Amino acid sequence: MAGCRPLNSIIDDQNYFRDYESFTGRYVESNPIGLRGRSYSTYQYVGSNPVSFIDPMGLCKIALQFSRPISWIPGYHITVTTTDSSGSMWFAGGPSRKPEGPSSYGYLRAAAGKNPAFEPLVKVIVDDGKPCACYNDSFNGTINRTNAHDIPYDPLGQNSNSFAGTMLRDAGINVPDSAWPYWTPAYSQDLNHFDPFDFLSLSK
Repeated sequence: MAGCRPLNSIIDDQNYFRDYESFTGRYVESNPIGLRGRSYSTYQYVGSNPVSFIDPMGLCKIALQFSRPISWIPGYHITVTTTDSSGSMWFAGGPSRKPEGPSSYGYLRAAAGKNPAFEPLVKVIVDDGKPCACYNDSFNGTINRTNAHDIPYDPLGQNSNSFAGTMLRDAGINVPDSAWPYWTPAYSQDLNHFDPFDFLSLSK
């Protein structure tokens, strides 16, 4: 995640004492506490493997909550939550459920709110050392872009999981759906490249 810097910045996460470069998975400056960080390298972060490991003492925690909106369908719906010292927020997408557009489900609409109701199935994907403000700003930007376009909702196509995946990738968080055991259809579909004409041709 670009810590309030442009996404094309080489140094994309400025912590208080040093800068983190996600491309290499390490810090640019040496750890100010030296070898007391219990690593032979004073430049690396979580063993230079930020995909598999996290920093549990961080401030911002981002989690995916999995729920089954329809009990007889095996697919799961993803809600993204962020939590730090200022509180918790949820981010999710879903159908407008109005008879509008080419889909009987209506359009894909996204929203956010405070104090989510936590589901029992949770996957923490980020636990780092900065507040959630920059992530929340990025997530809200994806919400605005999604709602600005009339994207027809499709349970197996552009859906709540597509929104969650697009929102995370827009924020620089690349987590594959192989990281959890639940079927989350269309999670990998990028809404930034959605072509409504493809949907219209498939729905005929």
